[in-house]
Amino acid sequence: MSISTSPEVRLQGRVRPRHAVDGLLGRLVTSYAPRDRIRRLGTRFTSITWVGDVITLSGKVTAKREENGEKLIDLEVKCTNQNGQDTLQGHATVAAN
Repeated sequence: MSISTSPEVRLQGRVRPRHAVDGLLGRLVTSYAPRDRIRRLGTRFTSITWVGDVITLSGKVTAKREENGEKLIDLEVKCTNQNGQDTLQGHATVAAN
């Protein structure tokens, strides 16, 4: 007998794979700055994203700073479902031009 501890198996309904949702936030950041300018990107899952959910991606600049002579921009990014619940939150740091 095999027992799975995966939450996707134990829950009712279809769960969207985490890497798919995480990838959406990555695309949001790369639409703001090319990949070679991304210095940091971190995400945290805060709720389950179900297949069929309508997901809205958003981001905002939280700081502009200089570190080791490089101009950096800090971002807050997130995915929100149709009920207004954040399903993924993250942060990124990108180099300015």
